[in-house]
Amino acid sequence: MSEELEVLKIVTQRLSEVEIPYMISGSIATNYYTVPRMTRDVDIVIELKEDAIDKFVTFFEDCFYINREMIANEVSHRGMFSLIYNRYVIKIDFIIKKSSEYHDAEFSNRKQVLIDRCPMWIVSAEDLVISKLLWARESHSEMQLIDVANLMETGDNLDLEYISNWIWSRYTKRQTMFDTHPDVAIQFRDLMMSKTGQERLLMGCSMYDTAKQIVRSAISNSRPGITDIEMKKEIFLRFYGHEFSRADREKFLSALAMM
Repeated sequence: MSEELEVLKIVTQRLSEVEIPYMISGSIATNYYTVPRMTRDVDIVIELKEDAIDKFVTFFEDCFYINREMIANEVSHRGMFSLIYNRYVIKIDFIIKKSSEYHDAEFSNRKQVLIDRCPMWIVSAEDLVISKLLWARESHSEMQLIDVANLMETGDNLDLEYISNWIWSRYTKRQTMFDTHPDVAIQFRDLMMSKTGQERLLMGCSMYDTAKQIVRSAISNSRPGITDIEMKKEIFLRFYGHEFSRADREKFLSALAMM
């Protein structure tokens, strides 16, 4: 199992045990729905109340870098805090769910899916589009717009009316830009710098394996009983299909069918 996927399972299982509602967002969710990209971070929206902070810390303090004071401060104003899984140096950004009509709708639209046979809650494709459009406006990130274009092209039966209604109602409001807390950033840098070149190379390989397994899970969920050959074709199309002409794609698919 890849490092990122192992940590994702640890985190989501513990959140379920402590009964803290959550939904996966960011790059992990992007990998599930559309053209994947490699990431060492995990973004999770959680509904964490002040009276549950101690329980949360107890469940995660054994193998994560964690700062209770930072968590309490961020929960009080519905911000974001981060943990680091020390063994693999993977950062988990927890975004506190805000109280608004849209955020309630977004949370109610989350989906439970199987990723590597493990049930997890994930943001809907429509709300991922909305989130990325708003982040693109604030950060001027071309990558966010590329993700949106890919989601619109590859997403199945997107509710465009839902996206249109909410994006215009939210576009007049400024999006809060979250930054990693300086203490977490320093800890993450120091842990990363302690790794050898070989270990960092293996981290890159693990990121690719994670993206591939998430894509495989998404395809299996939408196409139960898919054959091995068809799975290879779908994985190729998800990762690389956008980089080739239709004629070249057909050549690759024909070659895969003969393997």
